[in-house]
Formats: sequence, C-alpha cells, structure tokens
Amino acid sequence: MLEKIKGIGPKTIQVLNKLGIYNIDDLVHYYPFRYDVLKKSNVSELVQNDKIIIDGIVESIPNVFYFNRKMNKMTFRINSDNNVFLITIFNRAFLKNKLVVGTKITVIGKYDRLHNGIIANDIRFGLLPKIPVIEPIYHSISGISSRKIEGYIKLILDSYKTVN
Repeated sequence: MLEKIKGIGPKTIQVLNKLGIYNIDDLVHYYPFRYDVLKKSNVSELVQNDKIIIDGIVESIPNVFYFNRKMNKMTFRINSDNNVFLITIFNRAFLKNKLVVGTKITVIGKYDRLHNGIIANDIRFGLLPKIPVIEPIYHSISGISSRKIEGYIKLILDSYKTVN
C-alpha cells in the first residue's frame, strides 16, 4: 500500500522496510526522535563554535575549491541585518549556480567568531519566518532523509484531511 503514495517506488519501499515501515499505518506512526526549533540567532550572544541560525542575502559569487573528485569546499558572503558573514560549506558545489547575488537564504551551522564566519551544515532557500519553526527529526538511513520521511507523512495526512 506504500506504493500508492506519490514519490514512493520499489527502491524507497525497500529502504522504508529497513526502518520497520511496511504500510501506511507504520509510516504515520513513525515518530520523530527529536525536534529542532529554527529561530534566528542573536549573534551578539554567541561564542566560538555555538550553533547559529541566520538568514540573509547572498553578497558574493560563491567560490568552489575541489579537493578531489568527491570533496569540495564552497565559500561566499551573506549580509544579515547589516552584518556580513563568510559562509563555508563542504560538498555542496551543486548549489553554486543557485546562490546568485541577491538570493535570500537561511544558514544553519557553527559560528566562527574569530573570522566572523559560519561553517554551514545546511543552506535553505528563503528567509526564516518571524515566528520560530519546529521541525521533526526522524531516524533515517542511507537512501532516505528525515525530510523525505516528513514529506511522505505530510502527504498521507493531507490526503486524509481532504477525504474527511
């Protein structure tokens, strides 16, 4: 019955089965193991290596340095509330063409106070909403991400709302 969900094919079903998910009921009852609260960090309160979440506008064209065929480092600057930060993110060179000057993004990572930079572990397009967002984090394995699981569950719940 999982194959009725848009985006789930035979390979995804195999991955879901490894997580103990065999039907729609299993998927709906696959609960997050924690929640992340996404709200803008107050930079003045942060110390070296604190988690930081900021949004801003891309101010420079990203530079990509390749270590070998499979590893790369991308750097660029963003302006967030008239503060300019150097963003460094690894193995995301595929985002370079989307990060044009003027693009609004949200960056999640570790704050480098010494260099006024951020070692990012995630970049999302668009600015943060004014109110904090609570995101579920699901256990996942190779072949499926927490966001994909969340998306499938939302599809099921949304289709249930339209039926009732």
